[in-house]
Formats: sequence, C-alpha cells, structure tokens
Amino acid sequence: MPLQETEEEEFPFAYRDVFDAAAAAVSALKRFRLERSSKDSGRISGKVGSIWWTGVQMIDIVVSEISPGQTVVSVTSNRETVNRILDSIEEILGRKFPEQDAEQAQTQGNAAEYRLREELKPLEQLLAAGTITKQEFEDTKSRIFREAGGVSCPRCGAALPVPMPAFCMGCGLRLASPPAQPDKL
Repeated sequence: MPLQETEEEEFPFAYRDVFDAAAAAVSALKRFRLERSSKDSGRISGKVGSIWWTGVQMIDIVVSEISPGQTVVSVTSNRETVNRILDSIEEILGRKFPEQDAEQAQTQGNAAEYRLREELKPLEQLLAAGTITKQEFEDTKSRIFREAGGVSCPRCGAALPVPMPAFCMGCGLRLASPPAQPDKL
C-alpha cells in the first residue's frame, strides 16, 4: 500500500470558496466514497479505490482560514492523490476567480513565479504519472529556474525576491539562511 503523505497549500481565497473547491475536487475522484464532511470543522474524509484492484486509500482534508481571504488546505493520502486534489482545487478556484488569479500574480510581483509554475505543471504531471523520477524532476526544475535567473525556496521551489524574506511566500517555510544564489556568468 502506498505511503500516506501530508501536504499543505495556501490559497488567496475565502474559506468557504476553498472548502467548496476541496469538496468538489475530492468528489471528482474515481471511486471516491465520502465518510465525513463538515464545513464548520473544515474536514473532509473518505476513501478512494477498490479493495479488489488497487486497495483502498484513505483521504483526509483539513481546510483552515489563516486570515480573511487566506486559506490553507492540508491533504493526507498517497502522493499521487494529494497532488491530484491540490491541483484540482487550484484549477477550480482559477476557473471561478480567473481575474483574482491573474491580478494576484501581477500585484504581488509574482508574474515570473506564476510563469515558472505554469512551465513546471507538465513536469509535475510526468512525475505524478511515474514517467520521470523525483531526481529528474528536481534537476529539471532547478535548471528551469536557473535559466530564469532566480533563487528558489528549497521546499516548494517558489521564486524568492531579493533581499531574502524571512519566510517563503509560497509555502511559509522559515528561511533560516538564504538559499545559494545562482551562478553569474
């Protein structure tokens, strides 16, 4: 049985919109069986899969409001399911609020980061499908980012501005020391 992993992602949207997107994302999974869903507690739990063919995979989602308009989603399941759910939430919210997604990238100075994330999506899909290894993914991601001329967060790969902030804006990782600067030619 695949290992359970937990991953968190922050979304610049209201709690109710993110919870609804999470519920829609998990409901769209093949063979998903809902066990519990509570907007009040922010939890969605269920199972996906079949005992006979692939085994049953537990899914646990916790949605929490950080501040008005900022919500974090924590997903626990196998790596493929976690990625599929988080990508689906992002896609649902992007369709529902296309102007906010584009506006955020522009107003926060994250246009370059937004382009890099878009460029990395096909690579992430190859990794999820098992077509490339984690090492090949990381090497290619690093090369793409170096070519863009930036420094990235060691956890999520988000572009980091200069001067170095105390926390990554992409994943919230505390940056104790700045990541290595790219080589200047």
